[in-house]
Amino acid sequence: MIEPFSPVVITPCFKEDPEILLKCHQSVLSQTVPCTHVFIADGSDTDMPVSDRSIHLRLPLNSSDNGNTPRSIGSVFAIARGFDPVFLLDADNWYSSDHVETALRLKSEKPDLDVVFSSRHIVLDDGTSFHPAPEDQRELLADTSTMCFFQNAFKILPLFAFIPPKLSPICDRIIYSAIRSVGLKAGSTGNPSLYFKSHYRAHYLYAKKLPTEELHDPDWSHIKSILPLELSKFKAKTGITVDPYL
Repeated sequence: MIEPFSPVVITPCFKEDPEILLKCHQSVLSQTVPCTHVFIADGSDTDMPVSDRSIHLRLPLNSSDNGNTPRSIGSVFAIARGFDPVFLLDADNWYSSDHVETALRLKSEKPDLDVVFSSRHIVLDDGTSFHPAPEDQRELLADTSTMCFFQNAFKILPLFAFIPPKLSPICDRIIYSAIRSVGLKAGSTGNPSLYFKSHYRAHYLYAKKLPTEELHDPDWSHIKSILPLELSKFKAKTGITVDPYL
């Protein structure tokens, strides 16, 4: 039974090519369960896709935090309008048509779940894809775009805006840890229904491919050096202790 749900997908965007955003939006429109798609332009004049199931928000200034602030604002906007659950989808990623339905069915089968994760295909710049990624097999983290939040987990979504900007490259790891820290029950569909466009060197090395586009690898040594101080700032704002896997 999936009728009680009114799903929404939240997508921050900033100067993406319209074709990239359209591919993302078309994957939401193609879902076997109808859902609304909220785009939040993060301080840019991004040309967002228009349809009878799209909503557009625009922030006046760029947040410079990997989409965390618009992700949080878009989620709160959707929650205030009665949507449930809330899915997250980055602008350069896309879903298979059963992504939403699979999450809702798992929730129907296991009503005590608060958060549902999907699995993902890693997509390289030449179109090559593979599943699973090595880090996904260890189940120590989950990418933001694999996340689905039901009502009892809505308290997590504003936390994106409280992540210190210096830690924004690891926002998914912080949120993943926060979900567990506050005692929410999470489950995985096991369905690789997210297509994740990778800009990370580790994925190309794993696939034995050479990237042809710019990579966005975090500076791991720097992040590790500032982690204790920045996490203390996060705890001061939220009261939540997190221990992100690095």
